[in-house]
Amino acid sequence: MKKLFFIWKLLFIPIMALLLANCDKNEASESENITVDVKEITLTETSPSKELKVTSSGEWHFEAQGLQGAFGGNAGSTDWYTLTPMFGDNNQIVSITLKEGVTTGKTTSLKIVGKNNTETVSLKFSIQ
Repeated sequence: MKKLFFIWKLLFIPIMALLLANCDKNEASESENITVDVKEITLTETSPSKELKVTSSGEWHFEAQGLQGAFGGNAGSTDWYTLTPMFGDNNQIVSITLKEGVTTGKTTSLKIVGKNNTETVSLKFSIQ
């Protein structure tokens, strides 16, 4: 009987430590969701720059068709807009600016990808 109690005691402590460590990881990862303050941004000739507020407690980055990172920096660019920053962590304000010389209407989806979720923002350039 003493042997059985001793074995139970030896197994109980490591099992409880694993369970407690696993709970902390789940709680931390659930809090790393991304949110944005708007779902649609329209750039125009008279309003060629807008801001997007990204709220997160973890790392995130942008993905979009044709979006390329600028060499040595944290800006992204396509043939018709730029955004800064292109990646980050925690809460940040992202600037999205229309490039000069764009003369036709454009539209794309900006994906902000984090550890637990992805937010999508529709970006448009409208000629007035």
